[in-house]
Amino acid sequence: MTLFEGEQNGRYETDHLHMILNEHIDFSEEGLGDDESFSIFVHEYVHYYQHFATLYGSQFCKMANMLFIETRAYLENVEEIVLPFGIWEHHEGIAHYRELIKAVCGSKSCSHIVGDIEIDRREIRIAEEEKKAVKIGVYDYTEDEAYEDGFQFGYCCIIESMAHMIQKMIYPEVEHNQVPYEAVEIICDYFYPEIKDDPCQMVTICMCALMFDNPGVGFFTVIDYAKQHLNLKGVDLFKEFIQTSSVTYKDNHYSMSYVGQDMLGEYKIALQTVCGCNLKYYNKVVDSFIHDFQTGICGLLMWLYSGDIKDRKKFMALVDTYGLPYIESPEMTILPKNSETGYPYLETAALLGFELIFRRLQKIDGDECPMYKVCKTGRFTETTNVDELCSKEQWKKDCECLMVRALKYYKLKDKEFVS
Repeated sequence: MTLFEGEQNGRYETDHLHMILNEHIDFSEEGLGDDESFSIFVHEYVHYYQHFATLYGSQFCKMANMLFIETRAYLENVEEIVLPFGIWEHHEGIAHYRELIKAVCGSKSCSHIVGDIEIDRREIRIAEEEKKAVKIGVYDYTEDEAYEDGFQFGYCCIIESMAHMIQKMIYPEVEHNQVPYEAVEIICDYFYPEIKDDPCQMVTICMCALMFDNPGVGFFTVIDYAKQHLNLKGVDLFKEFIQTSSVTYKDNHYSMSYVGQDMLGEYKIALQTVCGCNLKYYNKVVDSFIHDFQTGICGLLMWLYSGDIKDRKKFMALVDTYGLPYIESPEMTILPKNSETGYPYLETAALLGFELIFRRLQKIDGDECPMYKVCKTGRFTETTNVDELCSKEQWKKDCECLMVRALKYYKLKDKEFVS
């Protein structure tokens, strides 16, 4: 991600509604015919879904857009932009939020082979009080050693375990590292063995855990809730939990279902401000998620419990309701298109344009434009006029490439960049 700080077959850039696949996968019923390819696509789509359908994800998205708004506002008032540039270096509130995100993110890897674990309730309380991921003790039988600080169970473990379990239902041969991808299964095997062979219920608990601002701690709260409500499974557990559980929001206590609606309403406003245009596509997408919060429904769980998640038509129906991000693979790019005009929506192009600028500001790709390699292949047009400026000083170009258009659209073309 470009906002905070692994990828195997792809990644999802929350900040920009951007799915990146490391191998070519054609998004169509026929193109997703192979179970392995389908499972990879679904894994990344789950990440897209997580960030609209949960309170943690909604807050993350809203804050990402606030970051972009603050970046634009700051750059409008300066003539010289020194690279690399990050708005958190000039904005105390954003810097503080980044630190909070890092603290609850938890481990993205583990240097030990997890043979067994130890969970101390005191560590969960400490993690809650200190707003950080939960420390998990690990027994590595290959080394015949115990490690008190084996790995940190947090947001990353939850979202990746959730996506991995769903992927494995489609393609059982999938292999990922134990941490973060199997962390939830490992935790449940120890802490709630009754559901260790029920991936759908574990996914449900993950969805509920992502309603907390510290998902790692929230995960154990949800397990306790599930143990107290053994009659509730899957869709019913999720609905009951978010409608009866409250969180502190704007200095008051509200149900999770209410907060989700309010957050997504604010997110739409922030996203529209970033794009600089009225939302057409994502307005409908976000409204679908708002409706789900109103009713207590989780479309992903409904699909999961539909009986056959390998049914491509059912998955396409899910996508039709909840939309698509911008999809990029080695051989093609897909932007959601307006069925009336046949062209991508302005908002999706504007988001892509700002992503290019934002990556360049941070020098994530060095001095190159993030689209440099794509343009060199002539994927978009043979008259892109790729030259040395594309890999050094994109702001000096005058052709109508995506980066130049984005710099003009966001009124940054005439700024002085110091790289």
